[in-house]
Amino acid sequence: MTTLGSFCTGLGLTVENLLERLPQLDASSLTNGVIYDILLYRSQVNRKTWKYPWTWNLLKGKICSAVSTDPDRISDALFCGTINAVKKKRDRLIQNSQSDRNYLNEPFELVLSREISEVLVTETAVVDVSDVSLAPFRKRPYMSFSESVQEEVHGKLAKEIKTLNEKNTLLETEKAELERVNSLLRSKNLDMSVQLRALQPSRVKQKLKRKEKSIAMWKNRYLKLKKESESKAVLKLKKKLEKVKKQLKLSKAAHQMNRRRYKSAKVNLRCMWETQVKEVSDHFNTELYERHRQSQTLQNNVSALENDVELLNEKLKAESEAKELRTKIDGKTYAPWVRESSYHLQSAGVSQRNVSETIGNIMTGATGQQLSKSVLPSYSLQNLFTKEMKGLSRQQIKIGLLGEKDTTLKYDGTTKKLGHLVETQVATKSKTYLLGVNEQVGGKATSYAETIQAAFEKVQNTSVPEPVVNLNILKNLTNTMTDRCATNAAVDKILEEEKGSIMNQFKCAMHPLDSFAKSCSSEVKNFEKEQNTENKKRKNAQYPFSHRGESNMQTLVRTATKLFHDTQFNCDRELVTHLKSENVVPLQQKDQSILFPRFVGNRFHVLFLSSGCLYHYADKIKDFFSDIYRPKNDVQHAVNNALQLDDLLVALRAMGIVGKVITAPWM
Repeated sequence: MTTLGSFCTGLGLTVENLLERLPQLDASSLTNGVIYDILLYRSQVNRKTWKYPWTWNLLKGKICSAVSTDPDRISDALFCGTINAVKKKRDRLIQNSQSDRNYLNEPFELVLSREISEVLVTETAVVDVSDVSLAPFRKRPYMSFSESVQEEVHGKLAKEIKTLNEKNTLLETEKAELERVNSLLRSKNLDMSVQLRALQPSRVKQKLKRKEKSIAMWKNRYLKLKKESESKAVLKLKKKLEKVKKQLKLSKAAHQMNRRRYKSAKVNLRCMWETQVKEVSDHFNTELYERHRQSQTLQNNVSALENDVELLNEKLKAESEAKELRTKIDGKTYAPWVRESSYHLQSAGVSQRNVSETIGNIMTGATGQQLSKSVLPSYSLQNLFTKEMKGLSRQQIKIGLLGEKDTTLKYDGTTKKLGHLVETQVATKSKTYLLGVNEQVGGKATSYAETIQAAFEKVQNTSVPEPVVNLNILKNLTNTMTDRCATNAAVDKILEEEKGSIMNQFKCAMHPLDSFAKSCSSEVKNFEKEQNTENKKRKNAQYPFSHRGESNMQTLVRTATKLFHDTQFNCDRELVTHLKSENVVPLQQKDQSILFPRFVGNRFHVLFLSSGCLYHYADKIKDFFSDIYRPKNDVQHAVNNALQLDDLLVALRAMGIVGKVITAPWM
């Protein structure tokens, strides 16, 4: 479909449906824009060959019906002039930089003045408006106009001529500018043509030939100059050689003179040295003779003294054999050395039943005298000795705590085979005193408080030889030091209530690390159980030697520690040197405990640090056992086989990450 313009498309008018849609439109909807679109399309095509020649008459009839005027009364020239006025006014608005949009949206008006209506020459035939669309377009005869109309037409023509002259001047200036630009382009074109001629293959070949000739010429000149310079250099070198030869002759002569002087000086020095050596040797021989004589006298004196010492030893031995070793004083109380030996042996872990026998064996070995059982204390007396030892220690504690204030209470409970034991300590500014290790039935806070107060009372009720002021250990306490546990916090509150004042409660910051290690070990055991159930081949896996309650990962860490710290496995030095050669370990680190810590269970950060180290060294240890050092014992085989298992490596890596993120910053 061919469009006429934006205003015609708004009314749905196209070139194809113009005949159908134009009679249906209302005359008031014909705007200046619609008329302009039709004029523009008519000017683009030839009027004679316009596809619908009667459209002009149809448009004329539609406009005349809007003005209520007979279309035969209006000539084609007047109609064409009125319609063309739309285009002229629109061009004027654009030329004056004004908007033509409002003008094109206005309705079209047909101008009918009185003068024009009088001068109009109408045809004798009457034309029906309804049949205008069917009548063909025909040329109107020449019409005559009045003077006023002619003047108006001439005025319009003069204005158009003026505008055309102005446009002509603008076009001439543009033409001059275009000619100037054309001349510049021609000059550039000439330059480019000259450059293109220079780049033609024939000229390029000529230039290359010239350059090759010049290069050959310069080469010949260079060779000539080189030969001349070489000949000159040879002459210079010959002159230098002659000078060097002369200098060599002179230096040889000087060298011979120096050699003669050296020989004569050497002979003189030898003679001087021989004379001096003779003098020194004579002096040394005389001194040596005197020293030898003195040493002989000293040896004689020493031999005499040795004889005297032997005689004295024999006398002492006879006297010691004559004396009897007494264990009792006045035949009733045992001597202090018996009590002290009993104290030391019991504190060393010797049972009370074996203390007397041990004392007798020691004395026979030391003095050669055998002590009978009747002379040594019995089992019941050994028990009394322990009570005396406890009483003496309590006396010492009481004397030490007298006058001490702002003391600190330390207590902790541990479960052993014998039962639950509570250790109680009181620390001053300079010393720490152990009040006792007492067995406790339950683990409640009240039980702990009763046990601690009982230890206080035993020390307070101990009698001291000198009269002293009554001691109250609880009132002198200002601090407590225990584990981070809810039970211990409750014990501190009970003690504060008994004392009647608040105490500073200090908690062990390292205690949670042991809890971390225990919980991580239990989770690793659960993970290993899941892996064993999922993988049936895990039954044939060779783990290191495990202890009861340990996970396989913890057993691997404990066993791998032996490779670094136990010399009986014969690979500690080789393994460390291999790790240093692989740049896994710093070369300046010589202490194996820094490379891999000693295993002490779950204490603090050790388990996590050892797991991270073993994971870091795993690949290098496997390479060590596969390429350098073949496993020779069960521990080496077990560690090598365990490092091949992915689940153990995963557990080691997890424990190492926990140590790096949590426990290492804690430490």
